[in-house]
Amino acid sequence: MPNQQFGHQEWLSRFNEHLVKERYTPNTVSRYTGAATRFLSFLKMHNIGLLAAQSADLEQYLQHELNAYGQRYRRRVPVCRWRSDQLRPIHHLLRLAQGRWPQSAFNPGQTVSHEICTQYAEWMTDLRGLAQKTVLGRCQEARNFLGWWEKRSGQAGVALLTVADVDQYMKERAATLRRTGLKSVANTLRSFLRWLHRLRTNPARSFYGVDRAIAICI
Repeated sequence: MPNQQFGHQEWLSRFNEHLVKERYTPNTVSRYTGAATRFLSFLKMHNIGLLAAQSADLEQYLQHELNAYGQRYRRRVPVCRWRSDQLRPIHHLLRLAQGRWPQSAFNPGQTVSHEICTQYAEWMTDLRGLAQKTVLGRCQEARNFLGWWEKRSGQAGVALLTVADVDQYMKERAATLRRTGLKSVANTLRSFLRWLHRLRTNPARSFYGVDRAIAICI
């Protein structure tokens, strides 16, 4: 649970349990816990608690790891891909500990939308193993829907979302799409809503969840 004062080893144990509970593959669990171990060791070396970690600390850690990687393998690092691979498990750990991550200067609606879509993309990539093109397409539709919902309701989160709201969104989308395009949107939105429903069982992310009736309404 966020805001609990645990030691680094306890956080690592809880992180491992969380990944197993979320049904991540053994290979992904091993890779994520390895990255978490290195990050926690870095924080300990600098006398920083996980709950107190800031974006600047993460950037300092990444630079430390990048330097170590270059010295170890003595070759240029594909920085963008390397950075993404490093950030994914650490962001996951920080969300488990702090409740929300990454920190940002966005307005509240943008922050919530960003967090939801980031977690959705990670779930599709790491747990489902979907192709990048599929992940990008589904995230785009998720952002469209969340933006529409915020304008309609004035709410950043989806706690007040109803079946009628989803129906209205689909009606508005239908006005600009052909039948095949509308079917694709329906399939994509259905996947997103079902994923949101799964979050209701996760105490750390339940504020993003939706009712089962919404998850099966399309």
